[in-house]
Amino acid sequence: MNVWVPVIVAVVSLFGGGALTALLLVKRQARKLTADTELTRANATEILTNVAVTLVGPITDQLNEAKAKVTELTADLATAQAELSELRTQVGTLSKDLEATQQENARLRGLS
Repeated sequence: MNVWVPVIVAVVSLFGGGALTALLLVKRQARKLTADTELTRANATEILTNVAVTLVGPITDQLNEAKAKVTELTADLATAQAELSELRTQVGTLSKDLEATQQENARLRGLS
């Protein structure tokens, strides 16, 4: 049996050694390809995140400015509505005073 061991090793070395080497290289290349794929995914994720931040940042700023303007305009509208209500009250009072004055003038003209 000792004679056959070197013969088997020689045959495997000649014919199977290349196949074994090829299998080991394929496995190594598959691991490298997997690692490269993960690195590419990580790089793509980073690029997309940077693009999103670049695009979303100005939009967020514009949205915040618009919210502040809406708040300001809402306060201005409330002030204007209060002033309008006060002016309507004053117009009502002045209209009544005018009517009373006109009636008084008419009465006084009738006496003359």
